[in-house]
Amino acid sequence: MDSIIDSLKILGLSHYEAKAYISLTKLVSAKADEISEITKIPRTKVYYVLKELDKKGFIKIDHGTRPLTYSIIPPFNAYNEKKEELIKKLNYSEEKLNEIYNNQMNETQAPIWLINSTKNIINKEIELIKKSKKSIYLKIGLLFENEDEYLIKTLKNLSDEIQIKIIANSEANINNKRINIYETFKNAKISNLDIIKGKIPYNKLLIVDGKETLSTLIRVNENNEIIPSTIIGLLNKYEEISKNYSNIFINDFYRIKNSNNY
Repeated sequence: MDSIIDSLKILGLSHYEAKAYISLTKLVSAKADEISEITKIPRTKVYYVLKELDKKGFIKIDHGTRPLTYSIIPPFNAYNEKKEELIKKLNYSEEKLNEIYNNQMNETQAPIWLINSTKNIINKEIELIKKSKKSIYLKIGLLFENEDEYLIKTLKNLSDEIQIKIIANSEANINNKRINIYETFKNAKISNLDIIKGKIPYNKLLIVDGKETLSTLIRVNENNEIIPSTIIGLLNKYEEISKNYSNIFINDFYRIKNSNNY
């Protein structure tokens, strides 16, 4: 019974309202004094409790009887409606809190941040690319679903003066579908893009202006399939470390390019 009361509280009922609603699942229809007697809710409070249940859509009041009759709205109907409302509120609050969090993260001077979920990682990649002034360096050993489209669209909108260099794997497995990363970006007609093939592990590295880096790290199973729960983004704002990453990238880029005679 306590677990049912707790679930009803999640849907917005008070303790007394939950008890009254539970009692009406047995009675189906009843007067206020009957409900008070069964639930032990004081008569001075039971009318207010039942009025609130009516407002919240869990019962209906028959005003044509004296005393008033209170009838239950079937749990299936009441629960479904309230669950939909709750999910909408949760989705809305999650979206708004993420906006606040991401905005605050941009303004905070903390040098390293962890980013969870593919959606947040892709959003952060796009945000970093859009604010670049000099250079975008990318090592791409994996892509998430539709990520290539987002990245290409964002890169195309950059100024031609921004240097874009990519080291990309030939292939990646996205939701059991093979995609040629190198060919996809090479054929995207990004005027200021210089791209070469490389052998990148299952990770991704974005370096922006030699000042910030975003690393995407994952683990794969024995079939080389991504384990979703292991996906993590590591945003690094240590400029000195980012410079080192940038220098290593350039060295790797030209070493591979010269050895392959691009």
